[in-house]
Amino acid sequence: MRTVNKVKPIFSSTIEQILSSKQVSRHQHLQLTSMLLSNQQVTEADRLNINRVLEKVELGQVDLID
Repeated sequence: MRTVNKVKPIFSSTIEQILSSKQVSRHQHLQLTSMLLSNQQVTEADRLNINRVLEKVELGQVDLID
């Protein structure tokens, strides 16, 4: 049986904050990347949101800051 975590409000607000400010700290970037690469249970919605942020960083639409 697969356990699916519910979207945590703080996580959702973090994604919204990143997308609205168009800035992500290196620490936040590392956390998002680690969530995808580790075998943590993340919902499909979480995975899509994380991928959206990481793609925007790659495209230069979200700045990676210190």
